[in-house]
Amino acid sequence: MDALVGRFAEANLPKFDDEGLSCFERLLAIADPTLQAWIFDKEPIETSEFKNLVDEIRMFHGLDGATGVSA
Repeated sequence: MDALVGRFAEANLPKFDDEGLSCFERLLAIADPTLQAWIFDKEPIETSEFKNLVDEIRMFHGLDGATGVSA
């Protein structure tokens, strides 16, 4: 998870506003197994607060047919 989220962060955090940074920090507090299930689309995201951010991470890595940077 550190590699997936870390690569996304390096490429995207400079573009985030204060609200986006705050949301990202809250996402980092989520347990790795839950975050992994969300990113690999094995489990629905229980809170809509993180849905867009998780979708961005998935697209960045080209997961689930999305076009983006490969993992």
